[in-house]
Amino acid sequence: MVSIGLVSLTASAFGQAVVSPGVEAYALNTIAGYSTVVRTSQTVPNAKVIFELRKPTGETVKIDATTSAKGVAITDISDYHLKVSGQYQIAAHLESATANSWNNFVVFPGKLSQSASKIYPENQVSSPNVKAKPITVRLKDNFGNPIEDHQVRLIASAPYGEIKALDTDSLTNENGEVSFSVTYPTQATVTYSAYDVTEDLVLDTNAKVAYFAAGSSEVLFQSTLPSVNYAAGNSSGQVDHFKFEDFPDEINPGQSASLTLTAYDLNDQVVPTYAGTVRFSVLGSNSAYVSLPEDYTFELSDQGKHTFSLAFNFQRVGQYDLKATDVDNIAVFGEETIDVIESDSLSANVPAPTGIRITNPIAGTYSSNLQVISGKAEPGAGLKIFDNEVEIAQLIADIEGNFSFTTGLLVDGVHMIHVAQVDSQGGIVDVSDTVRFSVDTSAPELGEVTFDPAADIVPGSAVKVKLMLDEAISQAAMILNGNMYDLEDAGDGSYVGAFAAPMDFGEYSVDFVVTDELGNESKYEKYTTLKVGSFPVAMKSYPANVQNLQAVPHDSRVSLEWSKVPDSGSSVVRYRVYYGVSPNELVDAVDTFTTASNWYVPNLVNGTTYYFAVVAVDSMGKTSEGFSNIVGAMPNPTVMEMPSVDIFEGSAGSDALNAMEADVTNVGPEANWLVALSALAGYFYTIVRRRLMPR
Repeated sequence: MVSIGLVSLTASAFGQAVVSPGVEAYALNTIAGYSTVVRTSQTVPNAKVIFELRKPTGETVKIDATTSAKGVAITDISDYHLKVSGQYQIAAHLESATANSWNNFVVFPGKLSQSASKIYPENQVSSPNVKAKPITVRLKDNFGNPIEDHQVRLIASAPYGEIKALDTDSLTNENGEVSFSVTYPTQATVTYSAYDVTEDLVLDTNAKVAYFAAGSSEVLFQSTLPSVNYAAGNSSGQVDHFKFEDFPDEINPGQSASLTLTAYDLNDQVVPTYAGTVRFSVLGSNSAYVSLPEDYTFELSDQGKHTFSLAFNFQRVGQYDLKATDVDNIAVFGEETIDVIESDSLSANVPAPTGIRITNPIAGTYSSNLQVISGKAEPGAGLKIFDNEVEIAQLIADIEGNFSFTTGLLVDGVHMIHVAQVDSQGGIVDVSDTVRFSVDTSAPELGEVTFDPAADIVPGSAVKVKLMLDEAISQAAMILNGNMYDLEDAGDGSYVGAFAAPMDFGEYSVDFVVTDELGNESKYEKYTTLKVGSFPVAMKSYPANVQNLQAVPHDSRVSLEWSKVPDSGSSVVRYRVYYGVSPNELVDAVDTFTTASNWYVPNLVNGTTYYFAVVAVDSMGKTSEGFSNIVGAMPNPTVMEMPSVDIFEGSAGSDALNAMEADVTNVGPEANWLVALSALAGYFYTIVRRRLMPR
């Protein structure tokens, strides 16, 4: 007997370190709807590795990757797989091995969705000075994940009432919920809004409570709150029966129809808290000709009423006795007679269905390329499922005749599904009707993108964007410089929006995110570019350094003069004066208005030495690559030097002042508005010019 153990690969044999056969996988925590990076521990170089992702739902996804020359594989997990918040597990193994070590990472909920977050119940009634049923706020992100530890306030539309959080810190729990008790002293209708303090957002939905005294007129109540389900909230009792509502005007054979089922109490009032499970059936001999929805469990968000969209299909003309029954209490049920009539556009001879019925999917277009094929057949029947005449599954119906099969990844396009019953020899003895549906997972096609203005965009200015599309979509957004801007449907096949251009000159990549009507979301990275500012090809040089700076002190100010910078491929439009109390800390700055080569700095402290330097600024905002010579001066009231006339009159440094309507020659740049301008300019340029400071 030969015992085989683990084989060690030595450095002498392969010229590298020993590699352990076990592979570990690691992933970074992320946010729902965002991708994350996964990597392996060191293993065999240039080998195929399979990552296995285990979701909180129990679903497992496999992702292929290849290790590098150093034996480490790194790849991304798409945001498509990371929409559910919670703890995920990640493992990896070589292609010929199996996963034996799982590590955890966390997907946190995304930003609050004002529309997906709800208030429950939305409507109810109560009496004055009596606590109404608690109002619960449930916070969710765009993917329906509960958001925990957000502080919430409930705000009433009328004063004098009392609102008290059942949890003293009013923070949402692990289900994203926080509840409030509410009372009001008089008869009134009060609307309550939920404010998420943490994200500074108000939810789109509200809750209404009608407070009215016992014995008050129902007519008065109805006129006060016409849109409220009067049976909601505290006024409703236990569920007693169901009613079918919202019938279509006409139901034809073979047509999928939508019906609404509502739960009522003994007093025929809606029961918004009903959370039971309902099962549908058809009584009589024609029950084989009906496709019904699966059992449905009501949620609190249904508020006692749920619409089953296109879930009923009556295949022959006639009357159908439809029944809905509570699974746990058969005494609670509802019945309705449905008349299915022949439409003029349909044949009068509708063939009777076979013994095999496909209940899912129904005809239509789907964005998912995974479909569940389910239906009814004879109990214990052997079945084969065909897609476009190609067999894709074999299975056996259960003891109740139910069957279900989840397809593999279906290709985009039309699929014709039918189910056949086979005998023990494999011969087909019965065939279902064929269900035709389409799969469309393709990304929407983008067209031309235009900006207004199209060129010479001023930094920080408003820009309009227009995106043309070749097909209908449900949502579009633009991403620029890390910011996302929603685009609105212009109604002509285009989506438009507006945004502020970046503050710095440059070319910026523009991404687009679009979602089609089936929910397919696609991101187009670097789809186009936005050019901010004007960049003449010939103008590549920087302004020359300023020369011969001189400073002359005066009472509370210092005047400056320097030599003009000649144009040499860079057109100078103004100068920038830096100053401070140390030659190494020129932290204040002000721009001159024109190309004049003199200026003065007012409002300085007498007896303090200030240091000054000047740079030239061209039309593109570029400055001299270095400071001028740095000079110092101490303002002093005893200084007797007489400045030049233009400095004395305050006109130095600004030829443009003479063109202004107001006469400012006697006030100079130290006027209040110039001081404010100096302070503002100094704030913006302090950090930018740190590279120019001598060290």
